[in-house]
Amino acid sequence: MLGCQPTECSRPVRPKTNCDIGLTVQGPLLFRPSMVDPQESEAGGGKRKRFFNTVAGLLKTGGYRGRSILNGIVGNHLHRQAPALAIPFQLRSGGRTLALTKKDLADAIESPSNKICVFVHGLTDDELVWNYKREPGRNYGMLLERDLAYTPLFVRYNTGLHVSENGRLFAEMMEQLFKNYPHRINEITMIGHSMGGLVTRSAASYATDKKKKWVRRLKNVIMIGTPHLGAPLEKLGHIATRTLLSIPLLPTRIVGRVANMRSDGIKDLRHGYTEDREWSDGSQDRWFSLNKSEVQLLKHVRYFVISGSLTRNPDHPVSFILGDSLVRNASASGKSIVPEFELKLSPDRCRQFPGFSHASLAHHPAVYRQLRKWLQQNSDWIAGEPKRF
Repeated sequence: MLGCQPTECSRPVRPKTNCDIGLTVQGPLLFRPSMVDPQESEAGGGKRKRFFNTVAGLLKTGGYRGRSILNGIVGNHLHRQAPALAIPFQLRSGGRTLALTKKDLADAIESPSNKICVFVHGLTDDELVWNYKREPGRNYGMLLERDLAYTPLFVRYNTGLHVSENGRLFAEMMEQLFKNYPHRINEITMIGHSMGGLVTRSAASYATDKKKKWVRRLKNVIMIGTPHLGAPLEKLGHIATRTLLSIPLLPTRIVGRVANMRSDGIKDLRHGYTEDREWSDGSQDRWFSLNKSEVQLLKHVRYFVISGSLTRNPDHPVSFILGDSLVRNASASGKSIVPEFELKLSPDRCRQFPGFSHASLAHHPAVYRQLRKWLQQNSDWIAGEPKRF
């Protein structure tokens, strides 16, 4: 069971259900949201289920990358119709999934330190997005372990679920890690790319509300290319979908319905939703819907943001409109004309990299140097803090 991939665990054991947080825990390894009655899932959606089973067969020869993409596009449907294809929430180290037991953590992490850094990828990605293109074994985690003695851990998850659903799963998994980690954890740093930054914010908020112990050790959150105010492509996609559905012609409505099947995770990126209450009223698919909650950052945590731009001149019209190709600088920096939506970060905690695309921000030496600089300065600050809360 240890180190198995979701492809190898396609026949889950009888799950134990945690009704309080809406999770299904499959053994010590994998976390899934239990939002649907399994009997209801089995009974309905026959054609759609057969379709996803066909896709599952094709993906067995297509590698894990294809599964990550599929989860990002229709991951919420996979969870209900083809759970064998849905990626469960998991923490990984050394290329394997961690069973968050004391024994497995002690065996799996070679030299655990009292500082951990958790990396959270974005939509349609997995933990390999952090690897340098020309040096596959080199990533920010490995470098931070070498330079600043962090123990790096990597998240893999179904990016097609709502950000808030993944946030709850993340918070619960962090609590189990905190409880069973081989050493006392003094510092937790989280680094999220794109959607991963929203999932990190959501997890911290949920953990605070539920008084989870690990959140008191959270010191740094670095959000790279994160659409705090939304992504322009999803906003455009929403308008196109609603337009197609409003035209009284069968072909356009069929196209509109197919487009509207895009995942809950993608739809959350329209405005940067991170909480259940922002989408649970069913308004997410309505024309120009906006139900965004006030952004509330944790006072004891230091937040940092990194953004990119397509052109070397960040003020160029192309960069102003498209940002790094997916996220505009104002959205990545959390700068809004609505005060309630602003991150309100000081300039020294924001860094823009002109000429850097959205994907390259996750694996570039210049970005790493900025991460190391911030975390090195922050480690000096933490050294003067009391050890107890």
